[in-house]
Amino acid sequence: MHMAMLIQNEEGKWQYYSVNGNNLYFSGSHFGGRPFNDVAVGSWDSPQEFFNSSYNVRNNDSKKDKSMNHFGFSEGYQISTTPEQDETMRNSFSKIAKTEYNLFNNNCATAVQKAMVEAGIPVSQPTMVPSYIPMATPFGIVDVFNGYKMKCDIQMRPSSAFQSIIKFNPSGKLLPENRPLNY
Repeated sequence: MHMAMLIQNEEGKWQYYSVNGNNLYFSGSHFGGRPFNDVAVGSWDSPQEFFNSSYNVRNNDSKKDKSMNHFGFSEGYQISTTPEQDETMRNSFSKIAKTEYNLFNNNCATAVQKAMVEAGIPVSQPTMVPSYIPMATPFGIVDVFNGYKMKCDIQMRPSSAFQSIIKFNPSGKLLPENRPLNY
């Protein structure tokens, strides 16, 4: 299973975001999604349009073909967000996608979840932790309380992350629409 996001841009169009791996060598074979990440790819009027698009395809040639996502998604979960949350997720995901892939703490599932948490969307049982910012004073730099920030446990596996996101965002909807919820 693979996990990616569709996030609305400033014009209300849906764009594709995916951290894809990098053909890792593990247990005698190479695996991983693609040799590049997909950030702000495409422009769709709805998630359903994305599902039905020629971009949402997996075939033998799609791994290196930027005109296809190589995963052929058949399901998703849509959560209502504000334009501010969308902007935060776009910025956060773009930064994450520039960092080195790591199967354990920087993979497709962790990237999606980190972007969601940064935007204030829970991906597991949220807790509030104090947030501090450094401030220069005549006595040096000190950390000053800056309110509270949401913290969530991040799942490493896409299937576990997907189930947890659904559980902690019950007002969302499973896509394609009219699909039974089996989680």
